[in-house]
Amino acid sequence: MSFRLADKWTPLLALCGWAVALRFFSFFLSVINHDESTYLVIAQGMLDGGTYLVDLIDTKPVGIFLLYAGMLVATGKSIIGMRLLTSLFIGLTAYGLFVLGERAGGSRRAAWAAGLIYPLLLSIFTFYGVSPNTEIYFNLFTITALVLIWGHQQSWRYALAGLCLGMGFLIKYVVFFDGLALGLFLLWGAWQSHKLGPVIIRQLLPLVVGAAIPFGLTYAWYLWQGQGDTFLYYTFTVMGRYPVDKVWWKSGVFLLDFFGRFFPISLLAIWRVRERVPTEDPLWLRFLLLWMAFDLFATLYTGKLFGHYFIQVMPSLALLAGGFFHHSRSRPSWVRRIPAHLGTKLILGLGLAVMGLQLAEYYLRPDRAQEVADWLAPRMWPDDKLYTGDYHQIIYFLLDKKSPTPYVHRSLVWDPHHRQALGIDLQAETVRILSQRPRFILLQDQAPDNELKAVIQQGYDRVHEFDFGVQVYALKGS
Repeated sequence: MSFRLADKWTPLLALCGWAVALRFFSFFLSVINHDESTYLVIAQGMLDGGTYLVDLIDTKPVGIFLLYAGMLVATGKSIIGMRLLTSLFIGLTAYGLFVLGERAGGSRRAAWAAGLIYPLLLSIFTFYGVSPNTEIYFNLFTITALVLIWGHQQSWRYALAGLCLGMGFLIKYVVFFDGLALGLFLLWGAWQSHKLGPVIIRQLLPLVVGAAIPFGLTYAWYLWQGQGDTFLYYTFTVMGRYPVDKVWWKSGVFLLDFFGRFFPISLLAIWRVRERVPTEDPLWLRFLLLWMAFDLFATLYTGKLFGHYFIQVMPSLALLAGGFFHHSRSRPSWVRRIPAHLGTKLILGLGLAVMGLQLAEYYLRPDRAQEVADWLAPRMWPDDKLYTGDYHQIIYFLLDKKSPTPYVHRSLVWDPHHRQALGIDLQAETVRILSQRPRFILLQDQAPDNELKAVIQQGYDRVHEFDFGVQVYALKGS
């Protein structure tokens, strides 16, 4: 019994530890990416009684902010604690990949490889995983859904898997493509085995119903609050206003850049596709390729070239690459000659290299946002208001201040593209912000010229400028 328990818990603990170790030096910088700052500020606002999409507005579904609110409670508002929990999300996802790799791929060694590769992919480049983004969190729900149903037939498992996909969908709507790939794969398999009716009733229907529950409950809650139209407006109308701005050759280069920057892993995945081994589920490779294709479509469809979109593709890439290490797979002779202990040393060496990169890039890097917060803190009374302008909104969180505008993410007010999509009247928003008479306002030296900036410069005196281009404006006469 003790051996079996150790056999069960060792991969979970090891992969969570691996994820935490790889990302440890990124825990301490106050802001890596402005999206994470938005999650923190809006989540704190919700804990303080604000209603998302009414008092606090962003373009993402409510799920990510509910998740961050829970993590804030769990960590006591600690940014280090939040980053630790994010790493544990990655470690748990890696463990799910381990389970899938062993169950469907038929190889414990391949399972270990997939589990180790996934945190590695997420811990090298700032905008491809080091910065906490929605994809990191919803991947866990997608993988949990697959673990629940792969190799099982019970309807309750499919209902729970659907519930997981539905919760992931509430974090970001692109989870729809994960669910679509899974649903089409199930239909394809049912059609080939002439079991279309039973599969639809016992598997697909529970999956779809389970997936619809989180969104349905969320809409019902907004209806109960008298904000049903508001929820529909931001969910459908606003999203429909964002243009699909594809330039295909740029999307192609973007795709090649992704597979190129992770070239060794991509090469392992390509080699693994060449051959199926007897102990592997015969449907496994087909599903992985279908799943990756749908996620790549989701990543490239809008034409927005954001690296973190590829995080959705990384679980299938890790599973494909991990399959290269299946004990029955043919590999180049020079690979077969590498002793196991050398492979272990190579993995540890890669981990140390990644930690060294993070040490230089994040831990030893000046914390500019914290410097600004430290300058403001002794100069502000508890009731003083602050507007961070076009600078990092994490300052609100660091100083325990509320945003004077519901549009917490700086780009929503300052970027014409977002203003048009959200229907923001800049003149009215300028009046709303300045009518609250914030004591200090922050602007960067590259702040866009618009009506809001002009009114700030008329009613405020510039009292300080940091050597990294951030200017502090104080209310005249304050």
